Amino acid sequence: GPSLQALHYPLPPIEFAAALGQSGWVTGMMDLSDGLHQDLQRLCASSRVGAEIDERLLPMSEPMKSAHNAIAHQVAFGEDYQLLFTAPQQHRESILALAHTHNEMATQIGMVLEGTAPKLKSQAWPDPLFQHFENARK
Repeated sequence: GPSLQALHYPLPPIEFAAALGQSGWVTGMMDLSDGLHQDLQRLCASSRVGAEIDERLLPMSEPMKSAHNAIAHQVAFGEDYQLLFTAPQQHRESILALAHTHNEMATQIGMVLEGTAPKLKSQAWPDPLFQHFENARK
């Protein structure tokens, strides 16, 4: 299916990432490799900020809409090959236009807040579904 194709033949948005970096609009950026929850914690820690993610705004593929525990798959699974970035709200329209020119989709999923820990707007973070080297620790 499409999700397996994305896993085996990822198309990371390299050109869009480079253009975003050169734009001067982005205040923090990284690739999503270990899932939104884990990577957002890293981004927030390195920037010394918190964040609130509105899980209703997370992009969802058609197969995911009928998946059991879809939110866990959206925030707690790895190998996304997408970008996670922060930018001031004033650059929103410019970023969306830049994404469009690179045939990519950019979605505002939340906001940066004072504090240290990222949170979901209306629920606790689900348990991780995937962790690198989990079996190596046993």
